[in-house]
Amino acid sequence: VLRLNKVAFFSDTHCGSRWGLTHPKYWNEETSPYSKWLWESWLDFCKWVGKHDLAVNVGDGIDGRQRRANGTGLVTVSTGEQVQMAIDAHEPLLKNARCVLRVTGTPYHEDFDGAMMLWDKHYNALPPETPDQCHVVNLDLGDGVICNIKHSPEGDAVLYEGTSRDRELLWSAIAETLSGLPHAAILMRAHVHRFGRLENEDRQIITCPCWCLQQPYALTKKQYRWIPQIGGLMLVRDKEEFCGWRLKRKTYTVPTPRIKVLTTSSLPPFMKGLKTRQPAS
Repeated sequence: VLRLNKVAFFSDTHCGSRWGLTHPKYWNEETSPYSKWLWESWLDFCKWVGKHDLAVNVGDGIDGRQRRANGTGLVTVSTGEQVQMAIDAHEPLLKNARCVLRVTGTPYHEDFDGAMMLWDKHYNALPPETPDQCHVVNLDLGDGVICNIKHSPEGDAVLYEGTSRDRELLWSAIAETLSGLPHAAILMRAHVHRFGRLENEDRQIITCPCWCLQQPYALTKKQYRWIPQIGGLMLVRDKEEFCGWRLKRKTYTVPTPRIKVLTTSSLPPFMKGLKTRQPAS
């Protein structure tokens, strides 16, 4: 039996998207400097994690066919090719893992036909013992500590994310009492592309940061609220911490572009003598 001392969590790489994690072998003339920055940050994260006992992919490893955008934001519309891109992109981390686990992401991205099973086979990922374990896993960290892993947090849209997280902690306690589910001291989630953590007296809920840049729909709908946080997490055994595990995170700030304002000194010589348009009074 493998004793877990260090567990790495990563999610939402959205391989196949122009804004997702992309291995250099798939770069082309349209690859942005930010995508290259994302890859370098990923390599730094993998180095930070180092050797570990278990790596957990918390879903949305690929971006899918992007039906709503007609695939216009993709490197390739083939989910098979996207899975191969994910295999290549995840290698720097998973080569240092003794064991690998994956939970299913959103069907819009990972589809319904099991394309990521090729990823599972390549990395010899732990197989689900029951069909529901494809979506939700109660991982026994040892010493009776359970980590409930699922891609999407529960709860509808709210003004404050803490409200939704607190609600899920409450309902998890209710479900354990009424339905006999195992007590989960840690609830690990993803999907929201931002790190978050909320804790009460006997459990905590954590949301993973992501490895995908801000996509066009997020930029146009909620530029300020849907800013992704890039990075990943680790749980490290520590008897002094809550439930015997210490949470460590490694996050990166996306460089903000700066556009220079046009001034008369930057105009071409033939334009400097022209009169500028005066604002209406």
